Amino acid sequence: MPGGTAYHGRDGIRKYFEDFTEAWGGEYRVYPEAFFDLGEDTLMFYVVRGRGQQSGAQVAMPGAQVTRWSDGLLVYAKAHAHREDALRELGLSEAELNPFEP
Repeated sequence: MPGGTAYHGRDGIRKYFEDFTEAWGGEYRVYPEAFFDLGEDTLMFYVVRGRGQQSGAQVAMPGAQVTRWSDGLLVYAKAHAHREDALRELGLSEAELNPFEP
């Protein structure tokens, strides 16, 4: 989210989606481009397409999300505006990745 807000727990996830929807005015879609299984982590490259709530401008923003799993449960998720930042967090390069079909 703009400003780097951190969200925690189930209520935090609900608040994240409320804030995201408010920022986009409900006019957005997330288009997954690639998924990468990294053991306890999953990396997704995506593009968000929508219209800005305030500006009305059409945008297409590539990004990445790192998720971490424990006993089949999501325990961590972090969206990155720049894919390179997600790769840096994971200590990987794009050349090391092998995508899988969800």
